[in-house]
Amino acid sequence: MWYPKFALAAASVLSLTLLGGSADAASFFIDFSRTDANGAITASPDSNGNHWNNLASNGFEVPVGLTLSDLVDTQNNASTIDVETTSVVNGPSFRANGDTVGGLTNPDPSLLGDFAIADATRDYFFVEGSQNTGNPNDPSGLIFSQLNPDATYDFRFFGTRVTGSYRESRHTVIGGNKTEFVTLVTSGTDVGTDGYDGNNDTIVEIKGITPDANNEIQYLLSVVQGNYAYISAMEVTETMNVPEPTSALLLGGCGVVAACCWRRRRNAR
Repeated sequence: MWYPKFALAAASVLSLTLLGGSADAASFFIDFSRTDANGAITASPDSNGNHWNNLASNGFEVPVGLTLSDLVDTQNNASTIDVETTSVVNGPSFRANGDTVGGLTNPDPSLLGDFAIADATRDYFFVEGSQNTGNPNDPSGLIFSQLNPDATYDFRFFGTRVTGSYRESRHTVIGGNKTEFVTLVTSGTDVGTDGYDGNNDTIVEIKGITPDANNEIQYLLSVVQGNYAYISAMEVTETMNVPEPTSALLLGGCGVVAACCWRRRRNAR
């Protein structure tokens, strides 16, 4: 006698086996902000229902070692991820500015998507250095720690500062598998949509970074051109890596199906 439930179970085993390699992902939004009249932290949830992490300074100088612990994802689920400001040159780490010094106060969701939250784009962290079109200079950055060694991380960056002076930033991510950078024009005459003298429409990204042996990833911000570099908001996406199915698992799944089919033929005689 043929039992349909056996066929269903066999198909389920094979389906789960073949689905190896699928992954779960969580996204974390970080607002680089000031807490005085020149900026604001981003409230959670925002108008899109997303939750934010606020790396906030109460003044112009951002202290080295400013830390956020146990970042929450956009759905307000806590993680083990910590982030801390660093400095790789002598002197201060980041500095912070905002509303009265060129922040984007009216972001357009059609251009920036979920980053188009005024409290996230109105203020920013920045670094200052001599113009250098060949190599990064005077970088300051972040250390992401307590990362999952079985995950990969994608990064998206938005920065802006309205001014007619052309300015370009370099965002570098250093992980266990590679070092990669992208550049972003943040300022200059008509560089944005509708003649805006700042970036109001572009987000850049780096994908596929794995943690190093200490389960850490480093981020650096540096000047490419124009003496200043900016970061207003960042998204970090953690994707858990599920191992691909082994040959043994595939053979096992196929064996279950074959056994059920044999049973059906035998009982049909």
